[in-house]
Amino acid sequence: MTKGSTTITHLHSLHPHLITTLATNVASPSDMTCALDIIYRLPPSVFVDRYQLNDTLPPFVVQGGEDLEAPLEHVDPQGTWLAVRPHAGQATIDLPLHLRYQAPDALLTHRPIVLPAPTLGWSCQAAATPPLLQTTLTFHTSSHHSAMTWIPLGADDDVLELTVPVGNTKDATIVQWGTLAIIVLGTAWILHAFGHAVRKHRRHLAKGKRRKSE
Repeated sequence: MTKGSTTITHLHSLHPHLITTLATNVASPSDMTCALDIIYRLPPSVFVDRYQLNDTLPPFVVQGGEDLEAPLEHVDPQGTWLAVRPHAGQATIDLPLHLRYQAPDALLTHRPIVLPAPTLGWSCQAAATPPLLQTTLTFHTSSHHSAMTWIPLGADDDVLELTVPVGNTKDATIVQWGTLAIIVLGTAWILHAFGHAVRKHRRHLAKGKRRKSE
């Protein structure tokens, strides 16, 4: 049976990686045309940058998680779905993840996040070519299934756990005053530099006029 194992690296950072190792040792069903696909379902706290994935992944399709900068409380609770189709013979998929900023807490320093393990399976149909990757993703995310057939490989009820840092609400006042101080000092420096440049320019003009009068 074709199976895979997934581990998390950079576990305690805001940018962990899911490493899925594939062990393909059986052929696809002979009565249909199939492609091996991996389905990831990410909770709202986790998202992927599709532009980054263009440089690192084989063919993929993403659904959800459009706003990369939104805090957790402003994102779709459905999270993000991702379908990946490994190249023939590819043994490892490295999926870079990003964690959303969490609401601050007075007690917690980290908040646990649970991710379903990715699902591996054959996407099949009775045609000359396997189903499109978008068709496979729609099969998993929509109640209106297409004519394709999904043949799962191994159990998909495992979960992965990681933690994301949480800001302390007690630090909010310090952060606000610190931000204000930086803005004031930065503005003062800009005004000082602008005033110095104006005075220098005026002295240069005055010197030029004196030379002309002589």
